Parts: sequence; structure tokens; C-alpha cells
Amino acid sequence: MLYGEFDRLQSEAEFRLTLAPPLFALILVLSIVWTPWLLFAVLALPILVHQGIQKADDAGDLLVDALVLEKVNAPSFERLQRLAQEFATGQPLMKLLAGAAPPIR
Repeated sequence: MLYGEFDRLQSEAEFRLTLAPPLFALILVLSIVWTPWLLFAVLALPILVHQGIQKADDAGDLLVDALVLEKVNAPSFERLQRLAQEFATGQPLMKLLAGAAPPIR
């Protein structure tokens, strides 16, 4: 369910943002060939782009909310958390020193 919602929002964002440039070109060509009044249709394109950006933001917010509420696991976050805990206890420093120091005889 969560992935479906994220995918839907992301797809809608990509669709809107991908559709705007060719639609602009089509409006421009048709206004030259047919009637200049079609140029008023260009006023709708910023709305389309804004909606695309908003959908992309909504998809990102959904993903962040799922991570914060721990509905999904992110292996990179788990690895980062493990490294932070090791750093807080001094384990990476000990590993580094153990590997760099020559053995005592």
C-alpha cells in the first residue's frame, strides 16, 4: 500500500513535468500555424509544472514519514546508525589504532 502510494505520486510528478516542454512547443507551433489566441494556453503550463513539483514533494514527504515512523527499513540508515554507535563508543578508533600500530614484541 505504501509503495503504491509513493509510486503513484512519483509517477504523477514525472508525467506532469515531462509533459510541459512538448506541450509548450505544440502550443507555440499551433499558435503560429492556426491562431495566436492559442498562446493563452501557455498560461496553464506553470500550473502544470507547479503541480508536478508538488506531487514530487508529496512523494518525498511520504517516504520520509514512513522512515520516521519506522513503517519501512532503510539499510543505509541502519548502517549509519551502527557506525554512529561504534563511533560514540570509540570502537572505530580502536580498530584503526589496532590495524595501524605495529605489534608489540
